[in-house]
Amino acid sequence: MSRTLPVALLDIALTQCLGRAGAPSIRNPANIRMMHQAALAAVTDTLPPPMSHPQAFGRLKARKVRRGTLAVRTALSSTELQKRVQALEVAGAIEESSVDAQSYSEEQLVSIYEDLLSIPTEESPTPQLTSREQDLNAVNAVDLRLLESEPDAQPTQNHSPLLAVLQLSRSPISLAEQQTKYGPSPEPYKRVLWRVECLLQRLEAAQARAGTAGVSLGVLTAAEGEALVRVCVDAEDFEAAEYSLSLMKRLGLSTPEPVVNPVLEAYASKGLVFETEQFLTNVLTAPPTETQRHLHVKAHLRAAAAPETIPESALSVLHHYESQHAPAPMNTYTMLITNLFSKHSVIARAQAWDIFTHMRYVAHPNPDAFLYTMMIRACASPFASYRGEAERALDLWTEMTVDKGLPPTVGAYNAVILACARSGELSYINEAFRLAKQMLDAHRDAHGSSQFRPNSKTFCALLEGAKRVGDLNRARWILAEMVRVGESDGAGRASVHITEEAMMHLLHTYTAYTPPFRRGIAVFKQADSDLDVSAASSSILPSSDASLPELAPEPNQASFTHLPPQSRAEVIAEVQSLFRRIHPLAAKSTASSSRYDDAFANVTVSTRLVNSYISVFYRHSSLRTSMDLFNEFFEKMGVERNARSYTEALTKCAMSKQGADKDTALGFATSIWDRWLSLERDMREDANRGGKALDGRIVERARTLMIRVLAIHGKIDEALDHVRAFVQDFPPPAIRTPRPWTTIRGTRTVLFAPRPLVRTTTPVEIPDDTVPPLLTFGDVDVLHHRLVALGRGKDIGYLKWVVKSYEGALRTRREKAMKKDGN
Repeated sequence: MSRTLPVALLDIALTQCLGRAGAPSIRNPANIRMMHQAALAAVTDTLPPPMSHPQAFGRLKARKVRRGTLAVRTALSSTELQKRVQALEVAGAIEESSVDAQSYSEEQLVSIYEDLLSIPTEESPTPQLTSREQDLNAVNAVDLRLLESEPDAQPTQNHSPLLAVLQLSRSPISLAEQQTKYGPSPEPYKRVLWRVECLLQRLEAAQARAGTAGVSLGVLTAAEGEALVRVCVDAEDFEAAEYSLSLMKRLGLSTPEPVVNPVLEAYASKGLVFETEQFLTNVLTAPPTETQRHLHVKAHLRAAAAPETIPESALSVLHHYESQHAPAPMNTYTMLITNLFSKHSVIARAQAWDIFTHMRYVAHPNPDAFLYTMMIRACASPFASYRGEAERALDLWTEMTVDKGLPPTVGAYNAVILACARSGELSYINEAFRLAKQMLDAHRDAHGSSQFRPNSKTFCALLEGAKRVGDLNRARWILAEMVRVGESDGAGRASVHITEEAMMHLLHTYTAYTPPFRRGIAVFKQADSDLDVSAASSSILPSSDASLPELAPEPNQASFTHLPPQSRAEVIAEVQSLFRRIHPLAAKSTASSSRYDDAFANVTVSTRLVNSYISVFYRHSSLRTSMDLFNEFFEKMGVERNARSYTEALTKCAMSKQGADKDTALGFATSIWDRWLSLERDMREDANRGGKALDGRIVERARTLMIRVLAIHGKIDEALDHVRAFVQDFPPPAIRTPRPWTTIRGTRTVLFAPRPLVRTTTPVEIPDDTVPPLLTFGDVDVLHHRLVALGRGKDIGYLKWVVKSYEGALRTRREKAMKKDGN
């Protein structure tokens, strides 16, 4: 007998099945059917057993008769339950399909995390410019089409009826001038201009006779007119380009900004200020756009007469646009700041910082990452005051990465590391190494690889910090890392090369390094013979022959071990071993071939590299060895000596005050003095011809060092002669005249002035780098002491007068400079 189950009981049973721990998922239709059967079995177990007695059967039948619709309702309820079960199965199948569609593979997850962990880069939109070949093809096509519009040619079906009428008429206007200017020519654009002018004159004459105007002549399309302008600009025929724009206006064609800007760009790139301003006045009908304002300032910047002067005209145009409430775009300020930082002048550098501050106040409060990087890099400039610039660089770095949320770049990391390293303070140098570690560890992709790979500038910046504190351990580790990264350079990666700058910093580190072993604290055994003692002494102090780099390796050649050199002799040996690998003739020696020779293949032997190499001998070897190296090594390397070569040699002579070095110092200084005077004369003549300005500080240093050397060795009269020669060559009255004043550096309060409204530097903070050479008491103190010991009162009075004359002239110069502009 079949048994009909209530729907409510089945729903309760299904709910209990689903609520059990470990219940099967409803996403699978098979599980739904299984739960349905379990629910039916559970409900069947709870029902009473069927009645077998006939009376009971009769009572049940009578009950069904009395409740005629109950069976129908129960049947319907069973059908509804089946529909619900089927709907549940369908829902489970849909849910399962949707879950399967959202499941990801390992490759897809990696790609997702690569996108999430990648650093976004600013992509500047590239203008869609037509290539030169396409422009030439368009102009040639117009030339061939207009050739058919000559009086002898027949019109084609592509010509308009008006053009067909005009080409048969004879022009009443003489075209001799136009033929002379734009007549038949090998250049297609000139022929097109001439023919378009002919057609326009015929059209204008016909319109004058008919008394009508404004009839469009379909000679050129807008795209063909743009191509014609670009072809004229490529040919550097700017007059023809402007004439093309005028023809487009006469033809009723629009001249949008992308058509006009190439002509303006050509004028600005060549520094043609008059042509640029005439073009802006005659061609433009609306106020200049941001791009056109940028090109206007660029024209003034390129037209600067002297490369080392401040571009006042460009800055005036910039401030003029600001006064009209139409400031130039940010790339204009970046261009001007870059130009100012490129000049060897502290005033230009101060003006660049003022422009940066002024820009944030009046035009663009939020600089981009490139401008931030440039300003941070400026903190490491040789003209910067290193003590305060490192803190400024860190402030800009924090503002860029934390406050503004701009993603850092390799250039920005290199800039802030270099600024901290050049400060010379141990705390900032440690901060530079921390930033380098952050650069490699804090930005990793989904594969765990650093997104910022160090380049040669990164390692050179770290070497800057190591050399300023004499940390040879770090410097040697950085060199080993450069070699390792250069060797492991794979496909497609930017390789790290050991450059001349890196080797120069490394050699300076050897110079500043203080080895822990000193010969004075070494105790020899009593049993050692005199021969052993002399052998030990010869191993510590290298001879003059050992100072020159050998082309072939010696059997006892120094090795680059993990321990730094422990004595001065080991320092010299290790430096010689390094320099052998970058020697230009070392490649010819097959015996010294090594797998590390290729690491130094990009090092160029220059004057500053040779100076750095000899400075190691000045610090760790005898003066006799250094003198021999100075006299022979420059010629052997094929480089010339510069002013730094002589000043470092004279410094070594002035510091040699005892022992055998003192006897050698006077002769060495005297032998190189004539060559220094010749070099100084050449530098002064070059400055008079408008070349590089004479560095007064390095001339002053060389002269005062020679006076000190002569005074130390008792050559009092010769030292006084050098003082008199110094006063004759650089008289004190020449110092009284300050440098030329520029109104753009004025600080007087006015309603409007073409200069920055907000400044970073004040006139007091800007040092004067144009002061001629002068003498102070610290420069001649040794000579003064010798004169006092000898009791030469007249010479003491003369020396005092010289020093006071320079001090008074310098004071007068400062007062005149402060009185400028009413200060």
